[in-house]
Amino acid sequence: MTQQALKKRITSFITSRTQNALERVRLVVYICGCITQVVFWTLHLTGLTGMKDSVLYTFSVILLIANFASLWLYLSKKVDLVMNIVCLAYLTQLIQSLRVVYLSIINPPNVLPLLIINQIGSYTILLYITICFVPRAPLYITAMSLISLAFAGFYDGGRLGLDLVIFMTIMTILTYIMSGFSQKAVNSLQQENTVYQDTLNGLLHSFHMTRQELIAYARLSRNKKEDKHIINAFFSEMDKRAEHNIIKAVKIRMAEIDSEKIDLAKRYPDFTPTEIEVCKYIIEGNTQKDIARITGKSESNVSTVRGRIRKKLGLKPDDDLRTKLME
Repeated sequence: MTQQALKKRITSFITSRTQNALERVRLVVYICGCITQVVFWTLHLTGLTGMKDSVLYTFSVILLIANFASLWLYLSKKVDLVMNIVCLAYLTQLIQSLRVVYLSIINPPNVLPLLIINQIGSYTILLYITICFVPRAPLYITAMSLISLAFAGFYDGGRLGLDLVIFMTIMTILTYIMSGFSQKAVNSLQQENTVYQDTLNGLLHSFHMTRQELIAYARLSRNKKEDKHIINAFFSEMDKRAEHNIIKAVKIRMAEIDSEKIDLAKRYPDFTPTEIEVCKYIIEGNTQKDIARITGKSESNVSTVRGRIRKKLGLKPDDDLRTKLME
């Protein structure tokens, strides 16, 4: 399988399992977390890392089984993603805390590096649950981590130095606080996204349009020049009924505009078509900037046309052009 084909299959899997960006982040973090744990606990059970101890091996087996079980439950759609993330994080943190307590009690010769590694593991779990933006979960993870840290720091005179305990405590608490702010930010973004989706759906419903039709219409409306590709793209997104209605509406509106222009041309027979068009927009109350945007011309060009109109009407500098045209 080529790299591109593999990337396509992964993208397809993530898309089929998620509905928004937040769920995609959670899924990617969850899968990466499971893979990391499986690799780490397998390495410990094979004796390549960690301390060789039956109790610690038992902890690793439990977590290895838990990760496979979690993945199976998720892939078989028996448990949703958030529940899987929370349950696995709680169990992993509980086991990590038990590891710290157990190591503090048996006090092996290399207890300090082992405790530091396990506390780093606890901190990683907190980061994992923080990145997943799961409400309330960081609180319980933080509590379990601090309890085991306190035990390691003060049991039987302390297995960890006070400086390490203070440093790890501060890092854990700050990360928990960060998770709270992150969660609030995500909630705010979700609310804004909900309002946006409701507004968009309401707009589409009101005009009986699809999302693709609205995008095509917006592109056409914002186009400053006559681009056949954009026009063709616009009508390609329309069904025959919508196309017929649009063309009919444009014809009616063009007839109205032409009628207004004819009236102006009769009043000002010496005006050019461009001057007649600018007069129409001035009567409607459009500013020079508005007229430039509507006609796709520069403001200096519109200003020049306005100057010619004023000259032909014989207006003085302090005379109002719109008032004169509306007489």
